[in-house]
Amino acid sequence: MLRPDNVAIGALAESNCIADDYEALRARLRLDGYVFVRGLIDPDVVAAAGTRAAATLVGAGWTHSDATAKEPTRSADIRDPGYRAIAMSPGVNRLPYEPGPQRLMELLAGVGAFVYPVKVPRVVYPDRLDRGHKGRFVHQDYNVIGKQDMFTMWMPLQEIPHSLGPLAVLPGSSRRGWSTPHRLSPAEPGWVTAHFQPGDVLIFHCLTWHAALPNTTDQLRLSVDARWQLAQEPVPRSLLQGPLQRRDGGELFARVFSNQRWWHPVPYGLYVTESVAPPPGALVPPSRYVDFPDGLRQLQSRTTH
Repeated sequence: MLRPDNVAIGALAESNCIADDYEALRARLRLDGYVFVRGLIDPDVVAAAGTRAAATLVGAGWTHSDATAKEPTRSADIRDPGYRAIAMSPGVNRLPYEPGPQRLMELLAGVGAFVYPVKVPRVVYPDRLDRGHKGRFVHQDYNVIGKQDMFTMWMPLQEIPHSLGPLAVLPGSSRRGWSTPHRLSPAEPGWVTAHFQPGDVLIFHCLTWHAALPNTTDQLRLSVDARWQLAQEPVPRSLLQGPLQRRDGGELFARVFSNQRWWHPVPYGLYVTESVAPPPGALVPPSRYVDFPDGLRQLQSRTTH
């Protein structure tokens, strides 16, 4: 049945009632490939971060004063001063260190779960201005980074109704194997999303198929990704030290945020490596959390997002 906003996409299953039950959380993850919790973070904290991010984009020339997107489009590049200011913002960076995400990920992933210092703001233009936006194409984060059993935590920085192009996932897709890249249509059956509010959090496994729905408004959609893994596994250097990789080998932003009460350094003694991905053609390593088909092999090339 079509929804009132003329899309066939379904609703995410909320996990608030099992957010303190690790067995139930892991069962849902194994079944659906994702966990969705409303209000996991203080909405006022998230909304304040989003308001500052939106003001930054106005000042940097991405949007007009009424928040409508300017042309030509700008790329989410750390060299762009507007995007860099959001990526380095204390308000944005503190979100995964709040008590709710820390507690949830320790239950869901296990003791030793930690968030990478690199957080990735997503600034999504209206679909009519940027139809080639990579996030609109169905993909799996495993094929972006090559790290098995990595989790992505997607956090809206503003209210995101269906018209603004929220993230959608395909339940059970972590059991299907490799996704076929294509622009996700709101009429594609089986997919689910939500009308997101600040403080809501969507966590999904790196083998779960996901994509953004079209942003049919004239404004930018703002969210941020944080990625997690267990401390006892190899860590990709780029997500620990950032794209420019600190010369001293330390973690990104440690000098900037170490005096903040919310900051958590990464665990001591991590095994850091340039690449965590198996070579092309190698068997995909088994997962602790999802039932990816046996016998599938590493793709010949990685995707970007």
